[in-house]
Amino acid sequence: MTDTRDIERSNIKPVIYMDWNIFNKLEHLEDLETEIQSQYLLLYRMITKGYFMTPYSNAHISDLSRGYHKDPSYTPGHLANITELTKNLCLTQYWGESKAKWHYREPSEYLLAAIKDNDEMATTFADLLGSISDDELGSALANLQTTLLKITPIPNTFKQIYSLNPIFNSIYPRTKTEMNVYALCEDLYSFSYKVRNDYVLYKNFRKFLSESKQKLPQYRMIIPNKVHHIPRHSAPVWFWL
Repeated sequence: MTDTRDIERSNIKPVIYMDWNIFNKLEHLEDLETEIQSQYLLLYRMITKGYFMTPYSNAHISDLSRGYHKDPSYTPGHLANITELTKNLCLTQYWGESKAKWHYREPSEYLLAAIKDNDEMATTFADLLGSISDDELGSALANLQTTLLKITPIPNTFKQIYSLNPIFNSIYPRTKTEMNVYALCEDLYSFSYKVRNDYVLYKNFRKFLSESKQKLPQYRMIIPNKVHHIPRHSAPVWFWL
């Protein structure tokens, strides 16, 4: 269960925040090539002996959730590894909250909650509209909204984005042919769902954002950087792996 106690600031040690691939390497030390195995073994020993604090986050839970839907047989090992390395220390910015939160939470419980939320989520924009129209009046309003969205066109200039980057074919496939606001809503909702479960799409989208920040420096402040979500003031020393 979730333990919402704040971490005592005075007891915070240097922090290592590790990407999912680092967790995986530490889980499978015996499979690493000899030249890097000793480095990861040293890191593993320093973490397990308490030289560093190593939290997991909602990003790791998202990675776990994607892996669970693909092949759940690996999940118990991943959870055991996270628990051993983090001691259930969790750093997460929950929906509706403005700041990331330090607390203790069992990774297995967090993952089950995330899977449940994902399973209960409407998979299409049409399903979303249908879920809020459980009576005759609501159904009529939903149908009216659908009609209005379908008759509202998208400007032809919108098609220019498809020549800018292939990722837009994945984000807006239906809009490309139907060119109305309803199709745009369908595409955006569908993409927000798929990017949480399709790891290849997720990686391509992250690559696109990273490249965009380099090409469009004037927009760097509005394109999120993963480091910005971590409250560096919460600990005296941060390491990012």
